[in-house]
Amino acid sequence: MPVQLQTHRSSQGGKRNHFAPIPGCQAWWGRWPLQSFETSTSTACSGSQTFRVEPLNSCSTVRGVTVLVDLERVSVLAADRPLISDLSLTVHHGDRIGVVGINGTGKSTLLRVITGDLEPNAGAVRRGRGIRIAALTQQPNLPHTTVREVIGTSWEAEAAIDRLSMSDALDLHVTQLSGGQAKRVALAQVVAAESELLILDEPTNHLDLAGIAWLEQWLSNYRGGLVIVSHDRYLLDRVTTKMLELDRASSFLHHGGYSSYLEAKARREELAASAEATRRNLAKTELAWLRRGAKARTRKPQARIDAA
Repeated sequence: MPVQLQTHRSSQGGKRNHFAPIPGCQAWWGRWPLQSFETSTSTACSGSQTFRVEPLNSCSTVRGVTVLVDLERVSVLAADRPLISDLSLTVHHGDRIGVVGINGTGKSTLLRVITGDLEPNAGAVRRGRGIRIAALTQQPNLPHTTVREVIGTSWEAEAAIDRLSMSDALDLHVTQLSGGQAKRVALAQVVAAESELLILDEPTNHLDLAGIAWLEQWLSNYRGGLVIVSHDRYLLDRVTTKMLELDRASSFLHHGGYSSYLEAKARREELAASAEATRRNLAKTELAWLRRGAKARTRKPQARIDAA
């Protein structure tokens, strides 16, 4: 059973429009033919802010590189507090973006915005026409059938399920699987699907060292765009070319793998610490000046009174 690929939605007057593949856009995907997709308009307002989903007008390119998904000034609220604020991100074909941040900063939420499973409270999300997105969530919801029917019969699916040590479970019903086994089946399903954009949320959870090594090699050979959340820092350093850091509703994009991100973060924190030290010194100086000024102002009016 193939992965249910994500498509973006748009509407005009409640009608659903079907688009054919865009001529000239198949070449860079090689063996992956484009499929038609449905578009519908969707708006969600929060106060004076409006979210909109828009298809890219064509197989859009920036400096010759195809744009898969574009997020413009996206914001997401959680329990009336900003989880993601004013985030802009463009995912091009061939991008390898790792998303990092402490728990609760909105990493999984961002992935859901990219796939279209969650509408942000503000901002614009644009997806290329015909873009197929294969996504692995932290807790996948598999169809109620056997493992064999979930992953399909392609050689890619069989190879993936074998490398993930799940060949013996092909005839099991998904209800018989443990949480870790279900995650591995979902991963095999995703990597076997034809896609132009791959979204992975903690893919190495429940994998042994051999499985992680296989996944790393597979991701290195993947030709589409990749956005991945993982606590496996070594994997991130090996397969990513950009790092998006989420921190208290703010976002920082670093070029390079995880090591480059750590270096850039350290420099940013040093600059922030230096700026804070400067601010504190200025505050101390101003406080001392105010205290001296208060005494002088007390003496000066008294001298005028005595002179009178």
